[in-house]
Amino acid sequence: MQTCRLTDKSDVYSFGVVILELLTCRKALSLVAREEERSLAACFLAAARDGRLDALVDERIKGEVNGEVLDLVAAMAKRCLEMSGDRRPSMREVAEEIDRVRKLMCRSAACLDDVAHTSIVIFERFDRYTIYMTDDNILHG
Repeated sequence: MQTCRLTDKSDVYSFGVVILELLTCRKALSLVAREEERSLAACFLAAARDGRLDALVDERIKGEVNGEVLDLVAAMAKRCLEMSGDRRPSMREVAEEIDRVRKLMCRSAACLDDVAHTSIVIFERFDRYTIYMTDDNILHG
């Protein structure tokens, strides 16, 4: 249900949209696209439903990240985009999932040492967003 109120779960939804922008290298809204393709979130949810996620992920991302990691990140984005805020994860749960993804990525690639969980850069794409993980929060700028 859409209430037009901003809550912690609204932030989770917005974070899901940011994840989609990173995965697809597309903007959240495109007014020049066909009507059914204007909303990146709607396109993603339809592609997930129809088993077409691979077509939505940017080729450069596919070349940098293995399929298992992409599947985990896409599943997390899908949970963040639940229409009902009650069914969305908390930001803490999202942060924990990102940490699991980061550890999975580190197993398959050389990673920096964990500096006691303080300000570890999780993702950085195209100088548009940088997502940091701290003890209890995710910050993006």
